[in-house]
Amino acid sequence: MKGLKILLAGVLAAPMLTACVDDKSGSFPVGTCTREAYANTPRGVIYIGCTNDWRMTMLSGSDWCKPQTMEGKSNLIYTIPVEYAVNKTHEGRTASFHAEATDNSDVKWEFVTYQYATRGDGSYGDAPLVGTIDGSDGSQIEISYDNICRPTKLVMTKDGTTLRNMTFAWTDSTLTINNSLTGNITNAYQPADKLMSETDTVLYTNIGTDYQKNVYFNVEDHRRGEYSGQGLYFARQAGNFNYPDNDRQADSLRYYHRYADGSEFQEAVGVKYSDSDNRMQSVDVNQLLFGIRECSPYQLVGLFRRGRSTKIMSEATSALGGSYKVEAQLNSDKSVRQLTVTDKQGGKVTYTFSYVAAAN
Repeated sequence: MKGLKILLAGVLAAPMLTACVDDKSGSFPVGTCTREAYANTPRGVIYIGCTNDWRMTMLSGSDWCKPQTMEGKSNLIYTIPVEYAVNKTHEGRTASFHAEATDNSDVKWEFVTYQYATRGDGSYGDAPLVGTIDGSDGSQIEISYDNICRPTKLVMTKDGTTLRNMTFAWTDSTLTINNSLTGNITNAYQPADKLMSETDTVLYTNIGTDYQKNVYFNVEDHRRGEYSGQGLYFARQAGNFNYPDNDRQADSLRYYHRYADGSEFQEAVGVKYSDSDNRMQSVDVNQLLFGIRECSPYQLVGLFRRGRSTKIMSEATSALGGSYKVEAQLNSDKSVRQLTVTDKQGGKVTYTFSYVAAAN
């Protein structure tokens, strides 16, 4: 039997235990599992035990959720590995479990696990992975991934000059970028609060919700001698942030970048969106609005997914006058093939997307 087994006595305070139903024998059953998974979560755990021998069946979800064992002996708690298939349905789904004592069907209990339609980065589970973005202005972005669609390398260049060269090292609990910037991660493969090194910090700040259910926060990138940040405002969308698969669109964006040489770029825009879904490819294409030099690599690959609007922008009207126009041409699977951004002066950059793979 694979999976850890421990004595039932002394562990009855394990989290999220379920109580027995119509227990007439004095048996004490417990059962719980990884409560939520993302579309690219490969595995989870079920904790289950009873003072009697027990067996388990699946009421739903057996086509995508695969426990390693379905029965056990008395007076033990089992830690059972569970494998999840990639969710390619664009809908959340539930796996339901029923367990009972083998010698007394009155001793029974049920529990569930849930898998979201989106990956931790905010893209759908079957969204193809962007390998290269080539800009008509001499810009290029190259991205590599691991087998569960998390970025492992990102290189950004402009006219042959490297702007960013980043490697991502993942463990079950941490993310480390370039062997220095590190932080704890959630089960969504998102920074729990921030990424930090001796010189750099990337984090959410100024998070708030007001009485009208408006949500606002900053995503800030502090580097040695340099700072950039996005201030995002979501009007009356507080409820949308409670569930990862919900639609959400930032109504306005304030952007500021102070370079190491003291020069600055800043902009404040009100945003309109097209009908095209920004979850149909691995990256957040809205990050290209102001060009590659102002593109956040962290948000591009969805590390701070709360700032990822679920639709592709169509227009961003500047408080300083003028507007940016965005036009997306899509592939047959609704992923972006080309994105053309026209700035306030009429200059155009067309970004062409190449894909390395679809999800497994």
